[in-house]
Amino acid sequence: MRPHLLRAATGKAGKSALPADAGRVQPRAAPPSITGRHAAGGRAGELWAGLHLPGINPQKLQQLAVCAQRFTPRVSLAPPDGLLLEVQGSLHLFAGVAGLRGALRSECLRLQVQPVLAFAPAALAALVAARAGKPLAVMDPAQLTGQLAPLPLASLRWPPDTLARLARMGVRTIGAALRLPRAGFARRVGSQQLAMLDVLTGRMPEARVTFHAPERFRRRRELDCELENHALLLAALAPLFADLGAFLRARQCGVVELECRLTHRHVPTTR
Repeated sequence: MRPHLLRAATGKAGKSALPADAGRVQPRAAPPSITGRHAAGGRAGELWAGLHLPGINPQKLQQLAVCAQRFTPRVSLAPPDGLLLEVQGSLHLFAGVAGLRGALRSECLRLQVQPVLAFAPAALAALVAARAGKPLAVMDPAQLTGQLAPLPLASLRWPPDTLARLARMGVRTIGAALRLPRAGFARRVGSQQLAMLDVLTGRMPEARVTFHAPERFRRRRELDCELENHALLLAALAPLFADLGAFLRARQCGVVELECRLTHRHVPTTR
């Protein structure tokens, strides 16, 4: 990257340094920085809890996500070691952020997981702060960018070559990256990284997939008599299959695996 791209982000906003003999040439506005003047700080009325869970395995992460649904229905996985909860509507149930933080931490410890928790109006901001080991609680969207500024860029988990390129330019924190001109950053670093910074600061909304625990269908039917005929057995099972079909249609789902267990009087159960 040419050095002038970095210098364009320094100095006072809205001014360009001119030589003394510039005559009547009018000062040109400096290129807008990444944050610009339109950073919203997340969707209005949202507050996200970000949990960083070092070393957690996929099974336990999903187990914790199931448990987290007692705090809010809006739970989102951030594999391999993150979990996000939209908790604005739950704060009053726990007397505020401090109470909710304690309840979430207790739930994690019950599952033998050591969490780092952070709260922010934007989901990615909460997750990144937790990854950086900073238990932030940013309630005011206007303060979000300032609170994120000191955090290391490594907490965004960008590719190593991207982080190394920025480090050679002296850019190692989120704040330093946000001060770079948008056009130059997109061209030299990448539009994907620019979009991620926009999501991080709330300038651009983020669509997250809500976690839904895998559902299981189980039904049992006691037969009136012993059956040895295959056709009669299928007829006895027909109502169970009908119930299964209704269950799947209501959820617009299909069957991955179907297991039928038959209990016998004198021999072990068969499948």
